[in-house]
Amino acid sequence: MARLSLLVLLTTCLSGLTTTPARAAEAPDVSGMYICDGVNAEGRPYRGIVEIVRNEDAFELKWTFPTSAESSLGVGIVTNGVLAVSYYGGSTSGVVVYKIDSGKKMTGEWTVAGGGGVFRETLTRMPDKGTHGDEGAHDPSLRPKRPIKGDDSKLIEG
Repeated sequence: MARLSLLVLLTTCLSGLTTTPARAAEAPDVSGMYICDGVNAEGRPYRGIVEIVRNEDAFELKWTFPTSAESSLGVGIVTNGVLAVSYYGGSTSGVVVYKIDSGKKMTGEWTVAGGGGVFRETLTRMPDKGTHGDEGAHDPSLRPKRPIKGDDSKLIEG
């Protein structure tokens, strides 16, 4: 009887871990380009770019740093307002956990395998292309059409 109860409990717990379409709808889409700011294990500040791409219910990440030829890749999931990621790059692997503060910012803590220390990192979303307030002023195709002064029958670009 105890064995059957344990089996029912285990089955119930595992069924709660399966991915369902409802989970995808609940998780915020954190896809986009981010500025990454943090302090490394040596205590020096660093800055880079992080690209996050949604892949069904999961997210794929790529960290790129201007001072390094190598990049890091990661895979993560969003649950309860947190983006949890496993990453690797070169000879380094580790985990990072980001708290989703808003649609524009995430604060995280990370560590490397065998390192022991926990470090902080902030991701700030970069504006999407076409969202700058004055971008349309430089691209005629994005400017609204308006009539030429004194002649309502003709429209011009810009």
